[in-house]
Amino acid sequence: MAIDTVSGARPQAPLLPQGSTGLPAALAALAPGDKVDATVLARLETGEIRLALLGTLLDILPSEPLTPGEAVKLTVVETAQQLAVSVQRQTPDAAPAGADLGAEAPAAVATLRPAPSTSPASAPAGDGPSPEARAALGAVLPRAAANQQGRAPLIANAVAILAGPAGDQLPAAVRNTLAALLATALDPTSLDGPALQGAVARSGSFQEAAILRLAQAPAGADAAAALQGDAKSLMLALRPMLQALADGRSVPPADPPPLPRRGAVPQAQPAVAATLGPDASTAQAARTLLAGVEGALDRTRLLQAASLPEARPGADDPSAGERLVEIPLALPGGQTSVMALAVGGDGRAAGTAGAAPAWRMRLSLDLGDTGPMHALVSVRGETAGVTLWAEQPGTVELFRRTIGDLREALEAADLDVGSLDIRAGAPPAPPPAATGTFLDRRS
Repeated sequence: MAIDTVSGARPQAPLLPQGSTGLPAALAALAPGDKVDATVLARLETGEIRLALLGTLLDILPSEPLTPGEAVKLTVVETAQQLAVSVQRQTPDAAPAGADLGAEAPAAVATLRPAPSTSPASAPAGDGPSPEARAALGAVLPRAAANQQGRAPLIANAVAILAGPAGDQLPAAVRNTLAALLATALDPTSLDGPALQGAVARSGSFQEAAILRLAQAPAGADAAAALQGDAKSLMLALRPMLQALADGRSVPPADPPPLPRRGAVPQAQPAVAATLGPDASTAQAARTLLAGVEGALDRTRLLQAASLPEARPGADDPSAGERLVEIPLALPGGQTSVMALAVGGDGRAAGTAGAAPAWRMRLSLDLGDTGPMHALVSVRGETAGVTLWAEQPGTVELFRRTIGDLREALEAADLDVGSLDIRAGAPPAPPPAATGTFLDRRS
């Protein structure tokens, strides 16, 4: 098996995830010269790579990009003060273009620091983020709001590049990661509960929460497989690879979708045409894809921030427990739109003695010919209610003709149908956002 040295001449010191107090026994027993196989779980917001090895997790900042799911070999260099290792790539297809597999390339000096277990934008719910976390968000979100982009342009350009000769010029690691990002899209023709659940899990909004669960109970190869398909992990892995290929020039941002906001009507993003041609140069493709990745990452951060619990949620706020998620939809003809979801417990049921648990899901999607469509699905105990909106008259009539099928599907799921309602237009808009939340650069 060919091995490409990522860090050979200068050792790198992997760091335990924040909160750890020392090396686990399996790692403490290692001696200089010992070799250990590891798997790349995810690239974190800090730039560090989280590795799974010997039943535990370590964070390291390598001198070259590593991709989620990649197999690496760690060689212990020293153990006197801390565990220092060299990192060798075991997957030739994941090596950067031009890499001399098996060569002893000198490593760049790496500055390492502990990686947080979670980002402020995805801290566990409860009483809400700490004041420190809210201050950190306050520093990050204004820039994210100014640069956010939907995921549809990124995926459209990725499809165009991979389908033409320009894709053949990209390093294999970039091609493979782009293909994995495309695979996060959901096929709307085979939509069911498990498919939707899987799409929500890999949407990117829960990346840090998944990493935190792994830190609490590492699961080896199974954990790596779970994170390989996470959209945020894939975009974080793509970013340094594309930065290395771009020539430093920036691409003008496209018109962004509305900013995500708790309680607002979810806004679907229609399919868009690619701005890259199949014969684009490598630098041009890298610049455009990098701008798309940066914008999509910023929007993911905004979705995570808008999902944080309020400091003092109102007892009658139905959106108090919602998580905001956006899922790409793979449409016929290679086009991709984005479905917007708000899913969670209905805050109006919280604290009511004897009340059955209540959940609701609000969604919006645009499949092209259908025009924008919206739905509100609520479940309390064993009773379900559904309200559908369509903005095109033909779609409204289609809903009305097939409402019997929807009733049968709900009853087949052992749910009592409380209400089924079809309406023309869009759901009513909520009250305006509180001042100081986000700045919309388009206004």
